[in-house]
Amino acid sequence: MIGRDASVVSRELARNTSKRGYRATTAHKRADRRRKRPQDRHMDTEPVLRTRVLHDLGHGRTPRQIAGRLKLEAGGESVEPMEDSIPADGERISHEAFHTWIYALPEGEPVRLGMMLPSKRGARRPGGRTAWPAGGSWGCAPPASTPTRPKATGSPGTGKAISWWARRARAR
Repeated sequence: MIGRDASVVSRELARNTSKRGYRATTAHKRADRRRKRPQDRHMDTEPVLRTRVLHDLGHGRTPRQIAGRLKLEAGGESVEPMEDSIPADGERISHEAFHTWIYALPEGEPVRLGMMLPSKRGARRPGGRTAWPAGGSWGCAPPASTPTRPKATGSPGTGKAISWWARRARAR
């Protein structure tokens, strides 16, 4: 009738019903207080997990790789820890919780802890109408096998590429 499972409704009533009955405003205030309480992150409360994660980050593994491997190791006893890794004793963490923990760290703390997080900034395109630099990506020279200007070979689409280069040359 209200679009919620019966167990959700009964839990809400049990949690927020007093001698005077259920009061929506009181329930809302209580929910706000519960939500704002200090919450400990899993990485801060489990020293074994924290040691393992920091060790793997120092070896260039991504949060998603580490979370996936911890899940594998926790799920079966036949899976050994990754090479050069510390055993996690069955602990797991999601990559989302991992990122939340990283972003909550004070500025400069990831560097102090020796985290090497991969950056995909080089793979992004620049904003606006700016064209790619001569090499096709920031800070890289074009490969020797790649021509910097299209050749007129008569294949489909070549005429458009040449006209683009001609417009570009005239604009200079």
